[in-house]
Amino acid sequence: MKSISIIGYGWLGKACADYFHALSYAIKVTNRHGGISGLSYPNYAWKLREEFPQEAASDVVIIAIAENENNIEHYHQLYRDLEKYGVQKIIFISSTSIYNGMIGEVSETDDILLKESTVAQKELTLNSTSINYIILRLSGLVGPNRNPARFLAGKKNVANPKNKINLVHQTDVIRFIEQCIQQVVVGVFNVCSSEHPTREEFYTKVCLSQSLEAPLFALDTEETRWVSNAKSKSELNFEYQYDNLLEYYTKSEASE
Repeated sequence: MKSISIIGYGWLGKACADYFHALSYAIKVTNRHGGISGLSYPNYAWKLREEFPQEAASDVVIIAIAENENNIEHYHQLYRDLEKYGVQKIIFISSTSIYNGMIGEVSETDDILLKESTVAQKELTLNSTSINYIILRLSGLVGPNRNPARFLAGKKNVANPKNKINLVHQTDVIRFIEQCIQQVVVGVFNVCSSEHPTREEFYTKVCLSQSLEAPLFALDTEETRWVSNAKSKSELNFEYQYDNLLEYYTKSEASE
């Protein structure tokens, strides 16, 4: 059974750790301060600018570092440390915000890394490591304690009503990470649900279905983009459990 280290013990990192621990993987986690009580697996205090502790390394390392950690050289140092400790695979959590400014359907083949983007710069740091890596570009995360109905409920003059939504459920992200651990796979993958209703349709219907005040949208409009998940489905034969989030969140039981 592989061991897994999760760098970044936030909302997604904690859910990953709990999920894989329940499957009997050997789990280690790091966060900026350490000392989290009541965990069933070891946790270590570590900040990106510091030397990574050898005892916190594993076969697979999931990097889910907060977006405000932007010193690129510190990422290179992290990879050098992981190489020394024999890490076999890196799963790097990125974002589909890398496509900001693009129009229409976007996919992993789009030439976006030439754009000035902190997200792109972070992804490019992985070119410096000899460790096999996978980059997961996640769309907006929803799931436990992140009910999208509460994002905009009751808001006024909400911009961009005709923009398409790009969201993904936490459960599908974790299931996709599991496939990346179990299969021999490298490269870049968008992780996003397939259906892309407009913001106005999605948030209005979801709010009303949950007896919340629907947002009122502005009359403005702009060109929009939507994220293709075709590669994630075809190359890993992955089936999204929450592929239609409008349908899911308009069900009465989907009030998480």
